[in-house]
Amino acid sequence: MKKNIAENESVLGWILSTPSVVWILLIIVYPVILTLWISLHQQKMVEVNPPFIGLKNYIDLLPSAKFLFQLKLTLIWTFLNIVLITPVGVLLGLLLNRQFKGVGILRTWILLSWIIPIVATTLIWQWMLEPAVGIINFLLYETGITRSYVNFLGDPSISMLSIVVVNVWRWSPFMGIMTLAALQNVPKEFYDAARVDGANAWQTFWHITLPQIIPTVSVTSFILIIWLFNMFPPIWLLTEGGPIESTTTLPIAIYKEAFRLFRMGKAATYSIILLIVVSAFVAGYMMLFVKSREEVVK
Repeated sequence: MKKNIAENESVLGWILSTPSVVWILLIIVYPVILTLWISLHQQKMVEVNPPFIGLKNYIDLLPSAKFLFQLKLTLIWTFLNIVLITPVGVLLGLLLNRQFKGVGILRTWILLSWIIPIVATTLIWQWMLEPAVGIINFLLYETGITRSYVNFLGDPSISMLSIVVVNVWRWSPFMGIMTLAALQNVPKEFYDAARVDGANAWQTFWHITLPQIIPTVSVTSFILIIWLFNMFPPIWLLTEGGPIESTTTLPIAIYKEAFRLFRMGKAATYSIILLIVVSAFVAGYMMLFVKSREEVVK
């Protein structure tokens, strides 16, 4: 009797999980396999039977100076964003966790930069950073901070940093809200005990608040890094990878290869390499996470 019940539960489990498995196969596994197949062919946009070239796309791409430069830009883009979004977001979370008049309005207002469609906010920033009529150049020039108008998006030396600032402005609220959620779950008894022991504000933050929010901040940063590796809209809308390829990260390179140069095989090769890079990062993070959990358990 028990055996029949166990078998029925097993069959029911397979029936319930099958739709999810099929869905994952359709939206993840199949596109990856198709992209890998395209990368092994000299595929053009409308070519029906592209010639098989094996690993030639990879052999040509991996050692090229152009690819290495684009990979470097992708790493710089991801690094600059995460090292700025994380502390700014944590500070926002700490601010929003305080009780003062208008905190509810402030929490709503801060979220606007993340809620408003990215196309709208990016185009607004593009206008604000405009060298001739942008409000930022006007303020910098009128206050004497700069002696001439700055071409934030047209100067290769500062274009990447300018886009990073825009992206930090957009994504810091996300980190702030996640931090706020973690802060709301910290038991108040911890802070009461710290006050009784005579701990100051810095000691309370370092020994109580920070350890409590680190897991949430770490997971949120992990998710953001994956998104940043694959991020396309802000860079494309602001500079389209320019000027002089100074902001052409791997996602931008994939788009240009596929829809500007119509070299689908090369674009697929870029995509597979980007997938490998992100997968390596995920695997490394998971190994460190599991190791740290084992140390905590011990």
